[in-house]
This record gives sequence, structure tokens and C-alpha cells, in this order.
Amino acid sequence: MTKYKRFYTIDGIELGESPRELTKIVKCVKYYSYWEFDTKENYGKAIKSFFDNYNKELQKLLIAPFDINLGYSV
Repeated sequence: MTKYKRFYTIDGIELGESPRELTKIVKCVKYYSYWEFDTKENYGKAIKSFFDNYNKELQKLLIAPFDINLGYSV
């Protein structure tokens, strides 16, 4: 697995402008994944499949444990 290092960010940049250079090391970044399912049962099956297949790789990438937030809609 290749490790990627971030040098630029688009946070606070207007659309169409160049990304700005990072000036400090970021120890924590939040990533969100939005999944929509028709039933809770299908959600449960998808989560099980995801963690069965990718949990080991995911844990290697993370500095701290992740949060799972659930809801009806965004």
C-alpha cells in the first residue's frame, strides 16, 4: 500500500482558485461516507460486508478509532 502525503488543501478556497499549501501537520481528518438503503436489514448486510473486506486496511490508515453515525437522512 502506498502512503500519500498531503501538501495542499481546498478548504477556504473559492471554486476555480488554486489549492492553498498546508502550513501545519494535520493529525486528525474526518472523512464521511454517505450510504442510503431501502431497509435496515440491507444496511446491516452492507456494513458487515464492508468490515469483513476492509477492516484490516482501514485500521492501518487511522490514527484514532472512527465514529459511525446513523440517521434517517442528511
